[in-house]
Amino acid sequence: MKERLERLTAKVKPLAHPAEEGLKELVAALARLGGQADEVQTFHAKAIANRMCDLYLSIIALERGQENDRNQRIAELFVRHVWERSLIDEQMVSWSNFDMIVGRSMSLSSRNQ
Repeated sequence: MKERLERLTAKVKPLAHPAEEGLKELVAALARLGGQADEVQTFHAKAIANRMCDLYLSIIALERGQENDRNQRIAELFVRHVWERSLIDEQMVSWSNFDMIVGRSMSLSSRNQ
């Protein structure tokens, strides 16, 4: 995962910071849990697995975000959804980019089908 994050282009690299920090936290947690009793490792297994999934899905979104502006916005929204816990979204990115993300150029009749 670290190598894939390092290979991201400048287009999406600024969006990767939360995932990079999450990876550092995961590595530190794994180092701390290594050698612990089985029950301690089992207790933390779900949180570790969830973090690994968040990282993997974030990396996929970021890699796809390199393809075009629409995918970049989707990656930004995904990463923010996974890693930010604020109740207030000052930038309202999903709302301000709604038309681009959902492909607003579709005709009304094709949406009603």
